[in-house]
Amino acid sequence: MPGWARVAGYALGQADAFLSKLGNPIGVASDKAFQSSGADFLQN
Repeated sequence: MPGWARVAGYALGQADAFLSKLGNPIGVASDKAFQSSGADFLQN
């Protein structure tokens, strides 16, 4: 089992190096209707 931890650590290290080059994430603002409930997927 210790071999799996080493492989996972290597893979996560590679991902960290790549993810740092992507920059800042951006998104779109969305509103939730006042006193709404049960609309968990309103933005979809």
